[in-house]
Amino acid sequence: MFILVFEFRSTAGSGVVAIEDRCRQALERCGLSILYTTATDFVAFSLGSSTSLPAVRYFCVYGTCAGTPRHVVAAHSPLAP
Repeated sequence: MFILVFEFRSTAGSGVVAIEDRCRQALERCGLSILYTTATDFVAFSLGSSTSLPAVRYFCVYGTCAGTPRHVVAAHSPLAP
């Protein structure tokens, strides 16, 4: 979220006026880092769900099942490049 806000604010001086264009430009600049973060979160939570500690296992299963669909939906939003 912080990366998106920073990139959105940095598009203010680029001459683009429409908010949709500014959002598109911000997502184009930081989309790859969001993809890498999502992929590493998925791998980490998936590996963590194989632990023998029940509380950690349940947390990691929840993190895998709740986090990944959220990012998939966000990637297919109308503003995504």
